[in-house]
Amino acid sequence: MNAAPLLVVLLLGATEPGARALEARLYAPCCYQQTLDVHESELARSLRTEIAKRLQVGEAASSIEEDLVVRYGAKIRATPSEAPLSSIGGLVVVAFVLAALAGLFVLFGWVRKRGQEAAVATGVKETDGLDARLDDELADLDEPAHKSPQ
Repeated sequence: MNAAPLLVVLLLGATEPGARALEARLYAPCCYQQTLDVHESELARSLRTEIAKRLQVGEAASSIEEDLVVRYGAKIRATPSEAPLSSIGGLVVVAFVLAALAGLFVLFGWVRKRGQEAAVATGVKETDGLDARLDDELADLDEPAHKSPQ
């Protein structure tokens, strides 16, 4: 194992991107209020050192995270696992779509009812256009009979 990168981590506090990302996903188990990447307790420093050493020897970040969860409990995770969030998000989307459809159905019914009430109140009979066409054709048939010869 090469000690030079570990020495840089210990002296300067600089961590590799993988370590920084893992430290940002985990709370410091002494208070559970700040993540490991910013907390300055002795326990947080020792966990940052442990994470750096374990990543240095090639251990996967997910394996290190799972080990820390076993040791300190799920409360150490600053961000919850993806599964509950995605299922809750899916339910929220489905509920929103159903509510929107129900709202459109109610709105359509209300508009239709208001239109019928307005037609009854004004005495206007609904026509479908065929009544006007029939009236025009009947008027055309009546015209030659009413014309007087010149």
